Amino acid sequence: MITIRQTGPDDVWPIRSVMTAALASVPMGDFVADDPDFIARHIGGGEGTGLVALSKQTVIAYVLVRFPGRAADNLGLDLGLPADELGSVAHMESVAVDPEWQGHGLQIRLVTAAEELVRTFGMVWSLCTVSPTNTYSLANFIRLGYERKINVVKYGGFERVVLAKRLRS
Repeated sequence: MITIRQTGPDDVWPIRSVMTAALASVPMGDFVADDPDFIARHIGGGEGTGLVALSKQTVIAYVLVRFPGRAADNLGLDLGLPADELGSVAHMESVAVDPEWQGHGLQIRLVTAAEELVRTFGMVWSLCTVSPTNTYSLANFIRLGYERKINVVKYGGFERVVLAKRLRS
């Protein structure tokens, strides 16, 4: 049985382990792994939140969500959102599934649960970036109602598609 729960401080290294496994399973540039400090800040360190999927108490997938506020890298700026809406943006910052568990719909389950969670924080927009060659993730976000908006270069020179979903009117 797979369960989903909100992240806590003890999840930093299990999340990093899933990241490392996922990174090794995709072409260079399709996924960019984050360092442990970044993970810690986004699982309850004030900059965001996260969810993990577990099987037998082992983390097998995760989603990290960031609340960028008025930060210069708020994807809402790339999309031309009005300044008064930037505080209502959530970034689906990082999502990965352990390769042994891919194909079980975990990315969709985690992002759907994360959208519900960020609504409780008052977020109106869910934005993310996906490599244009990561067809699996791109298809999942489109299936979840995200719209392709623009292509940009991010994360040290990697092309990304910025996707957006309005969570509430």
